[in-house]
Amino acid sequence: MILDYPKVYENKQLIGHGGNQDWFIDSWARKAGCASVSATDIFIYYTKKETEFDKREYLDYMNEMFKVMEPGKRGFPYVYLYARRLSKLLNDCSYQIIRRPRVVDASKIVCASIDDGHPLGLLILTHRRRAVRDDLWHWVTIVGYEETKKGLVIIFLDCGELKRIPARIIFEKSRMNVVKMVRFFYSK
Repeated sequence: MILDYPKVYENKQLIGHGGNQDWFIDSWARKAGCASVSATDIFIYYTKKETEFDKREYLDYMNEMFKVMEPGKRGFPYVYLYARRLSKLLNDCSYQIIRRPRVVDASKIVCASIDDGHPLGLLILTHRRRAVRDDLWHWVTIVGYEETKKGLVIIFLDCGELKRIPARIIFEKSRMNVVKMVRFFYSK
């Protein structure tokens, strides 16, 4: 199951599955704007009827969201602030924060949320697995899942790409893994 997430085009060519922080003009935003991009992906999903966007238009949304989710010296590792600010933009919709989710619980939450038509924000602060190393201290947007013979696979938007990772890896229990999710309850 995968949600109809935003797709970004330039000169009629698909260049992004959701936004990409590399599109920012500002060098700090390119380095630390992942929360802004994830929040933009979720905001656009809920508030816009279309799913195809021109890069300039999408970047305008990202720039506005950067003002709301402006990172500090350590980026934007603030799950409660992310949830509250995005909730306010979504007319004070309710949300649920899941800290240190375990594989079974997190898998159920992801499946229920996606089945109900709700993407999730995912913050990966630290993780012991190499498969996740490129996404440390980073926000992504969960937009789907698929059931495989080896278990549940989480589908997410990350830097303009659609990526897949097994739930057993991303939600693996380890003292080194710090992963948090935000689930929004918004009616379109």
